[in-house]
Amino acid sequence: MRHVRNDGVCPLCRREDESIIHAIFDCPNVKGIWDCSPFANLLLDAPVSSYLLRFVWVKSKKPLYIFEEPWKNRDIGAMGFVRLVRDYKKYSCLVGNTVRAGGSPSRSVWALPAEGRIRINSDAAMLPGEVAGLGSVLRDETGKIVAVGVCRMAGVVDVQLAESFAVRMGLFIARKLELKLIEVECDALSVVNAINSNNVGFGPLDLLYDDIRYLSKLFDFFSCNHVKRGGNCVAHLAARLEVDVGVELLYVDSFPQGISTLAELDLL
Repeated sequence: MRHVRNDGVCPLCRREDESIIHAIFDCPNVKGIWDCSPFANLLLDAPVSSYLLRFVWVKSKKPLYIFEEPWKNRDIGAMGFVRLVRDYKKYSCLVGNTVRAGGSPSRSVWALPAEGRIRINSDAAMLPGEVAGLGSVLRDETGKIVAVGVCRMAGVVDVQLAESFAVRMGLFIARKLELKLIEVECDALSVVNAINSNNVGFGPLDLLYDDIRYLSKLFDFFSCNHVKRGGNCVAHLAARLEVDVGVELLYVDSFPQGISTLAELDLL
């Protein structure tokens, strides 16, 4: 079949799987560029688990103008990798066939999802010490909790960024549980509008929105709508649950008492 490879190994070096981190940073065919760049020493301490986390981390260490006008700075031509990622996401959108919906009026109370669908409510809490708490709650058409994801991230000081990370965490959980029909609700209107738009940018938020749009196309149905705080209480509490920084907890069988109680109150 066209455009389909037999394995995920890097076609250039044939040494490792072709993750975004490998393709952009670690493959021998590109590593020499980074070794000669102003980022060489900085990248030695950069995160290795996620391209997005690495980008955000590097951005926090360098002046903003480098990232806002990369093409005008001769010392960072290697930052062209941002465009490569954008083009890949655009290609993925062209070959996907997800049914999308959105634009429903904002509600002030939680409501059951449509028959057969899973509702993901997400929220973020800005905590002391430049820490963001993330919460995602997945519930079925009867209002029963399917899963709850909780995480705390260090170094996230932007509310939109934290809210977007929470949405993405919920989608990752849905993928892990092999769910197909997804309704996302979030109380951050700017995040909802950005996810539903096709705007392209090169900042950390733009890349995160692209990541969410890419994940959305892996489901058979996807919608993203705004809900007021009163309809997002369970996710609001989940984002404030105590957990070590850098650790993600996933509840699938039993849930914290406060979460279960609030979920039951939604159904009254």
